[in-house]
Amino acid sequence: MITDVDQIASVSWLQFSDLLWETEGVVCAIMDEVIKTRNYRKHIMKNGTLDICRACHRPGESLRHIVSRCSHLANGEYLHRHNQVARIFHQQLSLRFGLIDFEMPYYRYDPASVLENSSALLYWD
Repeated sequence: MITDVDQIASVSWLQFSDLLWETEGVVCAIMDEVIKTRNYRKHIMKNGTLDICRACHRPGESLRHIVSRCSHLANGEYLHRHNQVARIFHQQLSLRFGLIDFEMPYYRYDPASVLENSSALLYWD
């Protein structure tokens, strides 16, 4: 069990986010690790499920495996997720330093390879 997590800060998003209630429920289930992975079905539900990852076909389809350890997802899904988050940071830095003029939804934002003005230089990828 992780003991150095700030319990108050880790759930503060519940008060200040604008997520749909369905999304909030899924995020809470993920935080509680109660998503019905094959590992969960085998060890918690004890229903005889074979605990093999559906993507990489290796033992141990746990939530942690799916989110960060599956070799099949590494070059595609993980990279895509990383780049989506990086777009948000890139856009916010660009706004802060006056490199772009307006904000748009992160999924529409297409970062330029290089943005530069007299006070900042920002690279993408």
